Amino acid sequence: MPEYRKKYDVFISYRREGGSETAKHLHDSLTARGYSVFLDVESLRNGPFNTALYDVIDSSKDFLLILPPNGLDRCADEGDWVRLEIERALSRKKNIVPVRLKGFEFPASLPESIDNIRMLNGPSATEVEYYDAYVDRLEAFLQSRPRRKWKLYLAIALVAALGFGIYHFLTTYPLTRAQHNQVSSAISYSILNLSKVDNAGSQYLKALDRSRQYIEGKTTDSKASILYQITSYQNSIDQLANSLTSLPDSLKRDLMSSPFDVGEFEAMKPALAGVMAEYSGNLTQIKDVLISSDGLRAEHKIDYINLLESWAELDAELLFYIFNESLLPVTNDNALKSLKNEMLPELHFIYGKRLDLTHDGTALKGKEEAVYQQYDRQLDDYQESLDREAAYTDAQSIQQELAFIRTLGASKGVDTGEIEARLQRLLEESEKLDELRGAYSEMSDELKESRQRLYDKYKPLEDDEAWLLWGKGVKFLTAGMPSAASESFSLCMQKNDPDYQVASVSAQRFSEVCTTLEIGGGVVVCLYEDGLPHQAVELGDIIYAVNGTSVNNVSEYSAALREGINPVSVLRFGATDYALLDAAIDSSLGRLALLGLNDEAAEAD
Repeated sequence: MPEYRKKYDVFISYRREGGSETAKHLHDSLTARGYSVFLDVESLRNGPFNTALYDVIDSSKDFLLILPPNGLDRCADEGDWVRLEIERALSRKKNIVPVRLKGFEFPASLPESIDNIRMLNGPSATEVEYYDAYVDRLEAFLQSRPRRKWKLYLAIALVAALGFGIYHFLTTYPLTRAQHNQVSSAISYSILNLSKVDNAGSQYLKALDRSRQYIEGKTTDSKASILYQITSYQNSIDQLANSLTSLPDSLKRDLMSSPFDVGEFEAMKPALAGVMAEYSGNLTQIKDVLISSDGLRAEHKIDYINLLESWAELDAELLFYIFNESLLPVTNDNALKSLKNEMLPELHFIYGKRLDLTHDGTALKGKEEAVYQQYDRQLDDYQESLDREAAYTDAQSIQQELAFIRTLGASKGVDTGEIEARLQRLLEESEKLDELRGAYSEMSDELKESRQRLYDKYKPLEDDEAWLLWGKGVKFLTAGMPSAASESFSLCMQKNDPDYQVASVSAQRFSEVCTTLEIGGGVVVCLYEDGLPHQAVELGDIIYAVNGTSVNNVSEYSAALREGINPVSVLRFGATDYALLDAAIDSSLGRLALLGLNDEAAEAD
């Protein structure tokens, strides 16, 4: 199949002069991490291929634009291909991520059709852009999701482990007794470990089925009984993972004189362990959320279990195809006789669909790609289920709102104790969802009125100085008014006051996500001692917990900080995303200048 007819996650556009080395490196690094990457090749930009190239851009989510020195100078030409590619990506609203190499500067003028790329953000690139740390930062700017990594590792491990090379001077492999013995030993070892994954998959499906029966009310078992059963299945899966067999030394020595790559053959055990770790982790999620929580509707819980079950079936199908692909060099069917008649029928999970072994490598590749596409489609369907779930208001949502109300202070001008009491009585006494919604709406109206009074009193003004805008933003955050806080911090940024510049950028981003993250405040790192980089945090980081204790402002931070090493939780923003990180601060080194995001002394209106 031509490369441009495949579906890609990332399209890389570059100019050969100065950009080819970086483009090739990013292609290889992102591909190794599970992304499907198309590397634009200048020599193919002619004839009918231009249309196909546009098709690749249209189907990709991300557009990486490599920018070496003078990389955009030729864009004044309407027929310049880099310009045409950028125009296409802009017109299709692709996620364009510029990769500015050392020495690159934007030209004084650009064609109007592509001038907006000046405003795009991307990770800064220096002479170390070829290392993994840069690719780590680059991933934060991508909208694409890498394929599930264990499948990539498993494909590498199994294909390498069982990929017998046909000797150039033979037309059939294996032919000699020694070659037959190597094939038999390799298959036996692989089946030994695959059978444990097969058993784990069967245990996993049983656990999913028991969870479904409980949620649908088709069993008389208690919650405690179901949790015990799921834990038993989970323990069985963990034991199977621990029993995976490493490559024996005797087989390793034998394979060293064979076509096998012994190093990658040894990677089979950790790759298969990753499959079972995923299943065990999913069962933990089911116990903690689906079984133990009453906040989600039964229909949504079933949707989640159905997704996991469908993915397990696809896992089994993919495992079979990868195993089959590894056997393509074995053209002597007699060598596979025992595998077909005795070993495969024992793999009830992997071989459940009784798929046929084939020697058609092209057909196998197509089947594997179809499985990957099914993963994506099913995940998209589940996302729609999540969107539908958001339209419902249930008891857990009311309780979450109750917890949020507890965090509101006297600055809102609302008697939060009375609201809490009314909501608590509502939760205990109400039997109808309509009553819950009506009471909740009443509470919400009171809060809206209170917040409006607070906004009218502290409305951010363009004439306000930076320190005043910062104070208003903090007050709004404390009152649970993130939109008003964002407005204040945005104006604060525009003041270009060096004392608030770094902090206001992070505070504005924080106000957009604080509700989602359920973080009430924190301290923003706005200056290092003596201007030297800190050992644990970066400028703009928000520290929201110290030694396991939440901190909302500078006073709480100081109270929680101890002598010596202090574990801290950090919120760090990228250009388009954020990350929650763990770090450790040595209180004796590198003091910090901090600004708090929560105002304990906020006034009542």
